[in-house]
Amino acid sequence: MNLPMGIPYLAAALIPVFFLLMMIMKFGWGVAKAAPYGMLIALIIAVFVFKAEVPAMGYEAGKGAWNAATILLVVWPAVFSYELSCESKGF
Repeated sequence: MNLPMGIPYLAAALIPVFFLLMMIMKFGWGVAKAAPYGMLIALIIAVFVFKAEVPAMGYEAGKGAWNAATILLVVWPAVFSYELSCESKGF
């Protein structure tokens, strides 16, 4: 697969990241509110700038959700254990 490269494509790829940072840090949006907009912007850029196909984007979004789920299966029990030990004065 040949991906286009260059400064304009790098700038286009960074737009969703800067959007999320701006919405969260400058405007005080929560991540749960800003993330869907960031995803929408990333999808629009993928279609119009990088000429991505819709089925491929769905597949990659599914892979991202799967990777996030495996990470959360580690993080949530760790946070729960920490909170439980703090409440029971374990530390």
